Amino acid sequence: MVILCLILCGVSVFPEEEGLVSSKTSFSKNVLKHKEDTLVLQEIYILESEFSEDDYVIGNLIDQGFTLYDGKWLEHKKKVNRRMFTFRTGFYVDNAIKGEKLSIYLPLTGLPRNVYLNGISIYTAGRYKTDYNTSAYTAANIYLPKEILVYGDALNVLAIQGYPEHDQLALGAITISSYYTNAGRVFLQNFVGETLISSGVILSLIIFIYFLFLFSTMGFNNFTYLYFGLTCLFFGLSYVNLSFNNDGLPQILFEKISRCSFPWTVMFVTFFIMEFTNRFNKKRLIKIGISIPIIIITIVTAVQEKIAGVASTFVITMFGIMLPLLVFSIVVLFVSLIKDKNKKTVIILFSFAAVIITATYDIVHVVASIFPYVYLMQFGFISIVISIFFLLAYDQSQIFIASVRTAKDLNIKNESLKIMVDKIFSVSESLSTSSIKLEDIVETSSGVINQYEKDNNEIIDTVLKRLDDVEVMMIKIEERMDISTEKIPQAIINQTSIVEEVSATITSMNTHMERTMHSSNESNVAAQQLAGVAEKSRDMISESKTAITKISEYSQFLNDVLVAIENISDKTNILSIN
Repeated sequence: MVILCLILCGVSVFPEEEGLVSSKTSFSKNVLKHKEDTLVLQEIYILESEFSEDDYVIGNLIDQGFTLYDGKWLEHKKKVNRRMFTFRTGFYVDNAIKGEKLSIYLPLTGLPRNVYLNGISIYTAGRYKTDYNTSAYTAANIYLPKEILVYGDALNVLAIQGYPEHDQLALGAITISSYYTNAGRVFLQNFVGETLISSGVILSLIIFIYFLFLFSTMGFNNFTYLYFGLTCLFFGLSYVNLSFNNDGLPQILFEKISRCSFPWTVMFVTFFIMEFTNRFNKKRLIKIGISIPIIIITIVTAVQEKIAGVASTFVITMFGIMLPLLVFSIVVLFVSLIKDKNKKTVIILFSFAAVIITATYDIVHVVASIFPYVYLMQFGFISIVISIFFLLAYDQSQIFIASVRTAKDLNIKNESLKIMVDKIFSVSESLSTSSIKLEDIVETSSGVINQYEKDNNEIIDTVLKRLDDVEVMMIKIEERMDISTEKIPQAIINQTSIVEEVSATITSMNTHMERTMHSSNESNVAAQQLAGVAEKSRDMISESKTAITKISEYSQFLNDVLVAIENISDKTNILSIN
């Protein structure tokens, strides 16, 4: 992109009645008759001279060497230490609008300048005595003081002095009209020029921060976001010279930042397209090959000491680096469109077409030495930024829509999970209640167990005590058994003799039994009856035996057993005696 700046034109003429203007310079066409009219000044004269502030703003045009200005670029013809251009013209104001508020509309200019009306300075812009600042990027609405203006047939002399360092841009049209009419013109031109670009710079910096944030949140993997963010950053820096344009800042610093940032903008656009189309995005050598000349030209631009050097270096940058990169990017987009059927590249191609069209428009005006209303190439670059932004925004919207759908699915699952959790919570509460009851039961059981342990210990102590008693009783039984053992054999001997006597008695009785056999048969019936009684007696004896057996299990009857043994022994002795 070529830096094109408009120059304020100043004209100064001398009133005919004072003999300061030749008969050929009557400025008869420069007449403002009504306040609603717009007067575009004609017959502008120019003088190139050595720097001499405030000179040549009044006097005879022919004698001072002025020539008619052809509206083309300013040619530096004279060899001088410090150059100055003086523009002069004249105009008439009708008496009918005397006292109306009038002004001069000056378009963009590339020169620090002073404006004079009838030899008196009424406006200054830029710096030229020490630091150099053209204040070139804003139009001006210059009020024409009523006390200086002359009306009727009196000629007003308008002079503009420009103090160029290297600038050669042509002068735009100078317009005189109502102050408020010109205010609207100035606002509109500054709006479509400086204001929109300043807004674009701020917006691009915000977009840079946003996409850098996206790049970081996505794990530093999506380089399309990184390259586009850097494109926005350097695009914003490319126009800081316009956005921060004012007389108080060092213009050369902002010109260097601007001109150094342009190739970086185009480089990152190229890297973005390579990443976006998946063409050459893995070829590091290509990226390194693109970066090296840009780094070199950035260093060369940064070391320049004057704006002229910065501008000359930028011409090399534009045609040697930026133009080839733009062509390469367009080729990559076409390849992606044809081979990959990537329809999104069409949008970017349209934005590149906008860059080409706007650049062509600016170049045509530069070559023809025509001062355009506003230079358009900056809007071409804005179209690239906006088109890429909307493509990435569309991708983000698709991701958002997918995330919304996923969120709905998750909400459904969450509702189900919530129901499950509620059930689990209910079960948990039941378990908690059961746990409390269980704790009570455990506590009660623990008390019972402790009481059982206490009772069991008491029982054990009692059993141990009874066992000790049983042991004592067993010892006594053993002693008595020893005594019985001595008595029983003697009783047996006695019983033997008794048995022998009984046997003899039985023999004698046998005879007697035979005699009574008959009687036995008679008493058979009576015997059967006695057998039934005996059977019942046997059952009763069996039950008694069972009862006795159970009774004998208790230790308290051991003493009775001992007594019974003693009784048996005594009875045996008695029997043996009998």
